[in-house]
Amino acid sequence: MIWLIAKKELYDNWQTHKITLAFVLCVILLMVSVWLGLKDYSARLSSYSLTRI
Repeated sequence: MIWLIAKKELYDNWQTHKITLAFVLCVILLMVSVWLGLKDYSARLSSYSLTRI
């Protein structure tokens, strides 16, 4: 019974594109987060290399 309700809610949300929009936003935020993390890691690594010498 609960599975039937959950399937109906997911289908209804899919039709209104709420889930699609949420998924796209999550993917964009994930990519930005990874990019910023790599940029920060690179800056920290170069800073560490300069202070180590």
